[in-house]
Amino acid sequence: MNKYFCNIFLLVNLIFSLTLSVVAQNSASNPFTSLGYARGVTSAGTYYFNIGGTTFSTQVDASGYIMVAIDLKSQETGNLAQGTALTTTADGILSSSILSLFTTSTVDQLKVTSLLGDLDAV
Repeated sequence: MNKYFCNIFLLVNLIFSLTLSVVAQNSASNPFTSLGYARGVTSAGTYYFNIGGTTFSTQVDASGYIMVAIDLKSQETGNLAQGTALTTTADGILSSSILSLFTTSTVDQLKVTSLLGDLDAV
């Protein structure tokens, strides 16, 4: 995985069994309907979500961590732009309506990656 200035990922609880077909069929027209589906991801990339009508796309790493913010340090100052789609090529943070989907009852772990390596917290 490429190292950026700073990435923030969340790992959500697995509350049901996953089938590989659900993960394999993920697309903009067939998004995950639960954050928990990200736990079944084994190949890093862009994944699509529609959680209760809130749609977004973001990066999920090969361990199922969902990216919620990326700072490539392209700007020296200022806030990260909020949005509904995170890529690995632009600074950004998921919008507050999307972040509100990640509650203390759904998040298992936080992982921060940086140029200096990974910092995992439980």
